[in-house]
Amino acid sequence: MDEAEPLSAIAYNYDRRESVLDYYALPELKAKYNAPNISFIEGNNVTLDVQQINKGIPLWKWCLALALLCLLVEMLLLRFWK
Repeated sequence: MDEAEPLSAIAYNYDRRESVLDYYALPELKAKYNAPNISFIEGNNVTLDVQQINKGIPLWKWCLALALLCLLVEMLLLRFWK
């Protein structure tokens, strides 16, 4: 017996219905899953939409500007308030 020769072969045949790629249209999907806690993302740029949903509104720039403004006002009050 040669070591490079396989002893036997096994093949699995899955059901053909598992390979069918039929999708619901958006109105059908909304009609089927009509729940208040489900939102549907429409459009071509899904990645940016998901990132915006996850991150929310970035407010760190506004907070930093407000902190610097408050620091400036405090410095001016300490210097000129006598």
